[in-house]
Amino acid sequence: MLLSFLLALCFALGAFCAGATNAKAVQRFISDTKKSVTIDRKNPPYYDERVITEATCPFYLLSCTHTNFRFRHYLVNTTDVDIGYVAHQDELWDNMGTTQTTVISSRSTALLKSKTTGWTIGGKVSLAVPDIGGGMEMSSSYQETLMTSFTETLTTQITVPCDAGNECGIETWTFFATVKGLCIQTPIVECSQSMDICASDGKFGCSQWKKFYKRNCRNRSLKPCEVTFPLIDHTGKPIRRFVSTAKKLSDFKKKKRI
Repeated sequence: MLLSFLLALCFALGAFCAGATNAKAVQRFISDTKKSVTIDRKNPPYYDERVITEATCPFYLLSCTHTNFRFRHYLVNTTDVDIGYVAHQDELWDNMGTTQTTVISSRSTALLKSKTTGWTIGGKVSLAVPDIGGGMEMSSSYQETLMTSFTETLTTQITVPCDAGNECGIETWTFFATVKGLCIQTPIVECSQSMDICASDGKFGCSQWKKFYKRNCRNRSLKPCEVTFPLIDHTGKPIRRFVSTAKKLSDFKKKKRI
């Protein structure tokens, strides 16, 4: 049950960008996106903790033979939001020559990070221009099933220059959000339909439902909750950015003298 993020423009669909960006631009996207995080109040994210199934009491037996008593926790507010990334090295090249060369990558591997057991959560990130983050709205309206990694052949090759004496690489960065906040427990009864039992007046036709109402609908309190999930674009693929890396070769001068 997973979390998806909707994103647009070149930042999300890196396969259509011919070059790679740098780490500073990606950090700006992360910083901008964290500034405005909201919750969809009509469809708040939630996770299900456990389900208790019992034979239905005689009063409701015509509606269902068994009743599920479920505990659902809705995200009410956030106390901390962190956006991170996972890097995968797609290409690495040592330029031992005396002139600039080009590193080319035609495949991209996206690594996904999540801890979402039981959660139904998603989000939407709006961007005004590439590499600049916008507001992020979390909702239970979006969910995708993802693997731990995703590899594809790019429609447009990624190319970056590599100066003489450098080790140069192209990496795929994929993004994830870790959200800490407060959740409220909501008891759910599932018979012929699903019902938030605390939204009722507590007047039921049997003690089975009445006891569940009294045990769980009085003195409800907020409890800390946390979830980590990958950021996904509108096609269901991971949001990613191609990042170029370069560092001086420590033995370049020595090899050049030989």
